[in-house]
Amino acid sequence: MSIKWISIPEYMKETGLSRDNVKKLIEQERLICVITEGGQTRIKMEDNTEFIELKEELKTQRQMLEELSQHLGLGKK
Repeated sequence: MSIKWISIPEYMKETGLSRDNVKKLIEQERLICVITEGGQTRIKMEDNTEFIELKEELKTQRQMLEELSQHLGLGKK
């Protein structure tokens, strides 16, 4: 497991969370973060291989559900 420090937009992209939800997690001290000398927020993120695998599996299942939904005429056009 490795540790990296990423910006809020990078964290949003990695997790799929909105900016408001990320800020709430920071306020609730559920995320570890630091403010750099330049005033930017950096969030501590651990590369957890199990989490990454689960995230990829969830992404695949979501795509399958969207395709099935479209096939059945229930999806977005």
